[in-house]
Amino acid sequence: MEKIFVVGSAGHALVVEDIIAKEQRFNVVGLLDPFRTPGTVISGYPVLGGQADIPRLSADMGVRHTVIAIGDNWDRYSVYREVAASCPQITFPTSIHPSAQIGKNVSIGEGSVVMPGAIVNNGAEIGRFCIVNTAASIDHECHIGDFASIAPGATLGGKVAIGAYSAISLGAKIVHKISIGDHVVVGAGALVLGDLTDQVLAYGSPARPIRNRKIGERYI
Repeated sequence: MEKIFVVGSAGHALVVEDIIAKEQRFNVVGLLDPFRTPGTVISGYPVLGGQADIPRLSADMGVRHTVIAIGDNWDRYSVYREVAASCPQITFPTSIHPSAQIGKNVSIGEGSVVMPGAIVNNGAEIGRFCIVNTAASIDHECHIGDFASIAPGATLGGKVAIGAYSAISLGAKIVHKISIGDHVVVGAGALVLGDLTDQVLAYGSPARPIRNRKIGERYI
């Protein structure tokens, strides 16, 4: 198997490591986290340094692949931008848990992760570096923008469009043909019955915009 780095060492990264092990396509050689001491062992894997060390580590260890296992959408984008600029030969494979159900005519962009028990139905388009989390359900012909995330147990009806960098939180439900803009956060348990414009926080049943959000604002 070819070697791969995992950028991240928190809970999301632990799940991604498990997916990689079950897929049996890559061998995780270590974790990259600038906030951990090199040599620390987490879930059986050593911390090798931070993402800034990828060019050196890639050359020394012969590693050509990386998965960015960071839950926050903007943080994931920021790390991707840094790694892609410093080490352009690195590739970012998709990671799909064997228990996920992927329908016909589904496209999943580079660097995206599909967690255990997730469902992605016929004709859906998942962008680059997205997260489709545990037991999330994405129905037919949905479109998920780059660096977006669908949290555990969230449900999207058919032909829903989710904008780039947006986050659909735990257990939220979005009825069919709804359009949600970029950099939106839909709160846990929300029921979305109408379109949402860019850069808002919305929650409730039915969900309503509560306030505007700044690009890059943390939500987890």
